[in-house]
Amino acid sequence: MLIAEDDEDLRALLERYLKSKGHTTVAVADGTSALARLREQLFDVALVDINMPGLNGLEVLRQMRNEPEPPEVVIMTGEGTVDSAITAVKLGAYDYVSKPYRMTEIEIVVQKAGEKRDLAAENSRLQSALGRVADCDPIISRDPRVLAAVDRIPEIADSRLPVLITGERGTGKDIFVREILAASQAKQLVNVDADGPTEYDVDSALFGHEAGSHPGANRARPGAFETVRSGTVVVGNVHALTPALQDKLLQLLTSSRFLRAGGQDLFRTSARVIATTARDLSVAVAEGKFSAALLAELSAHGIDLPPLRERPGDVVLLADYFLEKYSGGKARAFDADAIAALSQYSWPGNVVELKNVLERVAMLAKGDVITRQELPLPGIVGRTTPSSSVPLAELERQHIQAVLAETNWHQGNAAAKLGISSKTLYRKIREYGFVRPRDAQGG
Repeated sequence: MLIAEDDEDLRALLERYLKSKGHTTVAVADGTSALARLREQLFDVALVDINMPGLNGLEVLRQMRNEPEPPEVVIMTGEGTVDSAITAVKLGAYDYVSKPYRMTEIEIVVQKAGEKRDLAAENSRLQSALGRVADCDPIISRDPRVLAAVDRIPEIADSRLPVLITGERGTGKDIFVREILAASQAKQLVNVDADGPTEYDVDSALFGHEAGSHPGANRARPGAFETVRSGTVVVGNVHALTPALQDKLLQLLTSSRFLRAGGQDLFRTSARVIATTARDLSVAVAEGKFSAALLAELSAHGIDLPPLRERPGDVVLLADYFLEKYSGGKARAFDADAIAALSQYSWPGNVVELKNVLERVAMLAKGDVITRQELPLPGIVGRTTPSSSVPLAELERQHIQAVLAETNWHQGNAAAKLGISSKTLYRKIREYGFVRPRDAQGG
């Protein structure tokens, strides 16, 4: 909760009351401070007084709506400013409350604004998942094992049985998820990483939670299996599920029922499960770390993707594709020594590593013929120009900084130009410590 109220006594009262109701609050005395805090951390709901020194509530609202992940805004209005509050709602505020108001009234509107924020977050999560799936690269391979897996996609897509996709990191598991979804009638998808910060976080993400189930759980929230209903839930890193969550997933697969965290009522779902893992689950079963019964259920349909080092015929094929993709229409090719180097390297990061290497090559190479010395591979002598010593992270930092300046810090336009989500750009801005120039007007 972000509270922007210039009246010191009222600000303190709001903060005490909302904290007593379990909300985490940050309180400031003016609009400029509110915007500064918003750019430092994410908030679910902002309570904004319409009359404040400096920036008034309407201007704060306008600028908040241009942030990558704006909170739901509730305008607090005094006598004679109701018309302005109605204008604020038309500009995107969730609601307004008129002074003098009761604290219970504040709590009700905050609760409803939070519920809207939750719903918007779930919809955003669905769209983000679909966007990631739709934006994947195509399956490019001559390997018989990969081609055999591709041939099975129509059969798997038409089935409601679980799917287990295994393969080392970077082998293309997400691409196969996309292809299965594209061929399926049910397009709705939610991704949940089983390797979450805590068991509770994963439990809540998959199955939802009831109010009071955990400190900070102020209201009930649906999980992935309620959100998608008859769609698909992708459980990434399924090997990381705790024994208790393995049991919950097994119950869901065998009965189509589940419990929310902290709940007693069973919910039904017809969602299909696709699990992915970079581990050999049969070994995990032998070591007592994974449920044999759950592995049997998940393996109704199984796809095992071979590492790139076992697919030597695919390396140059994929390298040509990525070079063309990242060269912006330039006609480029590898010389013979570069092809030999690509083929000889073991590619421990698999297709993802190859993709990243070729993205960097396309960014740094000046000519149309890529040489062995221009390949940033371990054991390969690099270029002697100054740019060759620049780490990839530094190149990324410089590129993002340049695009932000080019778009006058309009983060929506910058994210589109960079080809990343606004959320990712927001994280990168914080990660690299970028500070918005005072004269930048972008959102």
